[in-house]
Amino acid sequence: MAAMTILSSIGPLPLSAQFQAPADGPVTMFVSGSAWTQTGGKAIGVMLSIDGGTQGVCPGYCNEANSHHTLIPVMLTMNLSYGSSGTHTVSLTASTPDTVSDANDFYQVTLLY
Repeated sequence: MAAMTILSSIGPLPLSAQFQAPADGPVTMFVSGSAWTQTGGKAIGVMLSIDGGTQGVCPGYCNEANSHHTLIPVMLTMNLSYGSSGTHTVSLTASTPDTVSDANDFYQVTLLY
């Protein structure tokens, strides 16, 4: 199995990157990151979208306010097209209104194919 880093960046969200699909058909995206909230007791998360379509969320929960937390990494399977229509855009956005990110948060999206 081959791997290709699509996005490796610090926050804040939203973040996006373009990439060329290395294969036609099913692939897996591994997504990880961190975030925080200004109010304790809140769900947080980062949503992954490909070409504007939501693929999944790295979820998390903050018991306390103003503390950066590692989100639960996820592996998301999807189909991509190769060739002339093989350029895609990956986007990371906050999945809840309580999710906050800044320059102290880190994000990575890796394509496994």
